[in-house]
Amino acid sequence: MSDLPSNILLEPGDYTLLSRWFRLADYKVSCEVKRILEAGRCPNGHMVGDVFGYPDDWGRICPAAANSIYPYIRTLQAGGILHGKDFIEVCCPDAANPVVFKITREKMA
Repeated sequence: MSDLPSNILLEPGDYTLLSRWFRLADYKVSCEVKRILEAGRCPNGHMVGDVFGYPDDWGRICPAAANSIYPYIRTLQAGGILHGKDFIEVCCPDAANPVVFKITREKMA
């Protein structure tokens, strides 16, 4: 913790310093809407093919979906492997229109 200043103030979207400090900058994580089940329409406007980068696009994901997929995003970003792969599909909790997100990580150069 000694290399992170105690008086640091980050601007919105400026996650570079924190990413390096937490040693998470080695992986880029993205979430893609793969399917919308049941009625097939997300009430928050997500559509199949939408892609969200983490953390830059985090504010564009509905809160219920964000809460559901966040643990998987952080696990992949921190170097963990889920089911032996660099991706996982996770569903949001909307009972009428569950949105399936594919969360993928790729090693940055």
